[in-house]
Amino acid sequence: MASASRGLFVWPALAFSFVACNATIEDTNAPRVVSYDGGKEDKTSFAGALPIDDGVIGKLDPTTLPTVSGACRKPTLAKVFAVADGDTIDVNEIDGAAGVRVRLIGVDAPETSHEGKPADCYADDAATFTKQLVNHFVWLTFGETCTDPFGRTLAYVHLNTSDAGFFQRQLLRRGYAKAFIFDDNDADRALFEGDESLAKRDGLGLWGKCGK
Repeated sequence: MASASRGLFVWPALAFSFVACNATIEDTNAPRVVSYDGGKEDKTSFAGALPIDDGVIGKLDPTTLPTVSGACRKPTLAKVFAVADGDTIDVNEIDGAAGVRVRLIGVDAPETSHEGKPADCYADDAATFTKQLVNHFVWLTFGETCTDPFGRTLAYVHLNTSDAGFFQRQLLRRGYAKAFIFDDNDADRALFEGDESLAKRDGLGLWGKCGK
């Protein structure tokens, strides 16, 4: 997915209930533009253990999550039960559908082995990293488009409201994925591309192992 300035975010009142994928959130607040400044971040956020705490996630107020203006759905709490690869997870929504395949918005992890094709460089590492989410709760937030051409749900994944809790950013900053932005879900273009640039600069993950 290609990128632009840090997305337009609003903080609407949100509920735990399931909302159909074609529903649109009423945007009554003026959006604010959030620029990317990696220098202001705690660099230790993207090193060490992931901040996975089901107690914290379960009690999180969804109105505190960053929400894209014009999002196709409200945030929803889900439990991860399987991982297909570094950027694709299977979840059961707590107040919604079961057996949902989720493709993470804005990132592209190396392809794991399938249909007789060998795995891409660093694919198994990326999948192993994402498998830390299995049997844990996550919050899903959404962009303007809710599904891709393959019928997968498109979502952002959050473990809490901090930089470290934004799972897409963990993948990018540690070099487990590249930024991959589409125009219909590009709210975090600048942020994700900035994260990718830092990992590439430091030779982290696939950037140091795969020669590209």
